[in-house]
Order: sequence, then structure tokens, then C-alpha cells
Amino acid sequence: MKFRLIALSLLFAPRFALAQDSVFARKVIDTLTSPYFWGRGYTNNGMAKAAGYLTNQLKAYGLSPMNGNSFVQEFGYSVNTFPGQMEVSINKVLLMPGKDYIVGPESRGIQVGGELIQKDSTHFINKKQHLIVTLENKLTWSAEQKVADYTLIQLDKKLQKTLPASFKINIENQLIPDFKAANICGIIKGTSHPDSVIVYTAHYDHLGGMGQQTYFPGANDNASGVAQVLSLAKYYAAHPQPYSMAFILFAGEEAGLLGSRYLANIRLSP
Repeated sequence: MKFRLIALSLLFAPRFALAQDSVFARKVIDTLTSPYFWGRGYTNNGMAKAAGYLTNQLKAYGLSPMNGNSFVQEFGYSVNTFPGQMEVSINKVLLMPGKDYIVGPESRGIQVGGELIQKDSTHFINKKQHLIVTLENKLTWSAEQKVADYTLIQLDKKLQKTLPASFKINIENQLIPDFKAANICGIIKGTSHPDSVIVYTAHYDHLGGMGQQTYFPGANDNASGVAQVLSLAKYYAAHPQPYSMAFILFAGEEAGLLGSRYLANIRLSP
């Protein structure tokens, strides 16, 4: 019954309130997807900048740190990054990263040219250089914690007019063995049942950048979710409820739910 009442209250909320929420959410999403935060990932200090922004937001709303005196829960992990050179030419045509191709997140850096041998309808290789080129219907990037002994280039199949036959590649990778990340955790104490807690969460990290010119904004993954959590935090800070409400914004989701796993392990440890 409580869930039904909440759903109805949202459904019939005043239009002005909904409009205000929409404006607030758009502002947060536009901020988090801006070049300054560089995809909230592992290059250009993007994730750390986002963590600072979110911490300041929770402070401004009047939340308290969930533990101790800090909103920040630090942890670390290894991650493979691509901070520098990112040049790929196929059949003497220079391609655009993030649009024409993506680099496999586990890839090693490479600076070389040569010929490709077709293995099947979608795979092309240069065995000597440990290079694999594939044709994909959809380009989807991720984060990887290790570096492989090969380089993988995934091409958008729809944009390739001819089969890959030759290549010239200059890609720089950097493995960071202990990348510093942080969950952002705030709480609003309940007015009559402070020891009972309702938790709202979202992850704020995204894929960051591929080279020096291309970044992935991550509006729906997950700036939109962060905007919703911030909207709730702002509202309930001004309207405390009987039960405490915690607001946790996780890092490390793209590398395998590492932030949420870290918090769970800390909270469940004896």
C-alpha cells in the first residue's frame, strides 16, 4: 500500500514541481557530461573532478557524511587507460575514435603499420604484431583492469566500405596499478527512527576518454541516475522523514561494480 501511495503522489504532483525537477535534472546531466569531467573516467582527472562536484552538492543540500567527517570513501584498483596517442588508419583512411572504431579496453599500446589477413567474415589479423581487427554491428566500450598481449581494434561494420586490408596504428596505453577512486556517501537523519535507513544509490563513473580528443559523456550511463539521486537528496534534506535516508554515489561500476562491492565488504566485515 505504501508503494501505491508514493506512486500516486508522484503521478499527481503539481506540474510546477515536475518542471522544477526537470530543470534541476537537466542542469546536473549537462554538468556531468561536459568536457570538464571528460567522461568521469580514468584520464584528465575526470572521475576525481566528478567526486568533488558531487561532494559539494551533498554539502550544499545540508546532508551529513555517512561515516565520520568525510563524504568520501576511498578505494583503489588497477585499470588500463588510453591517455595519449590514438591514431588508427585502415586502408589508408584515418578513422575517428569513438565513431568509426573503439580500441579493446584490454589492448596494449602499439605503433606500427602493415597488412591484414582475413580469418573469417568479421576478423582480420596481423599475427606478427599481435593485432586483431574486427567488424562489429555495434561499438560498445568498457573498462579493463589488465593489459593483454595483443591490440584489438573494433570497427563499425556499417561505416566500412571495403574490407580491412592494411593498417597504420599509433596507440598509447597506460596501466595504472592503483587508480584512486571514491564512493560519495551522505545521510539525512530520521526524525523518529534514525536507526532505520532507506538507501538511494547510483554510480557516477563512466568510461572516460579514448586518447586526447575523444570522451564518452555518459548521459544515460549514469548521469541521469545521479541527477535523480541528487534531486531526492535535495528534497529530503529540506523535508526530513521519520526514517534516515542515505545517498550513495558509487565509483568503479564500469570496471565491475567495484565501488558497491567495496562498500558492501566494509559494512559486512566484522
